[in-house]
Amino acid sequence: MDGLHCDDFRRNAGGVNGPRRLRVISRRVSVFLAAILFACSGICLGQKKQKLEKNYRDWLERDVAYIITKDERDTFLKLTTDEAREKFIETFWEIRNPSPGSPANSYKDEIYQRIAFADARFGIGSGVEGWRTDRGRTYITLGPAKTGLA
Repeated sequence: MDGLHCDDFRRNAGGVNGPRRLRVISRRVSVFLAAILFACSGICLGQKKQKLEKNYRDWLERDVAYIITKDERDTFLKLTTDEAREKFIETFWEIRNPSPGSPANSYKDEIYQRIAFADARFGIGSGVEGWRTDRGRTYITLGPAKTGLA
């Protein structure tokens, strides 16, 4: 062994460069793993979620946020055409229509009235839309309070 290699060996054997190299390697591995996770999450999200037009996003996240089931939401998000989404929305409300087949849907009308009421009454002074508040959610899902409770 020549002198140069021997000196390096002694420094490493003494532990001077060992922890430093370990930290450098650990950082590189951490950065590499983070990059892989970031890339994979982007790919997975890109496959699973597509950008919805504002009217469909509003319908899903506002109008029916509290009454749609998880399965219905997942099905809606998997639809690829606006025509399919329109048909889904029509069927969604028809299923909940208390008078199936009639052009008027009192349940749908009631939900939209509750959203408007919640926005007008429960969001005042909070800086949040009324339908997003706990009271708004309760009102939208359960309706007005029954009077004459014992």
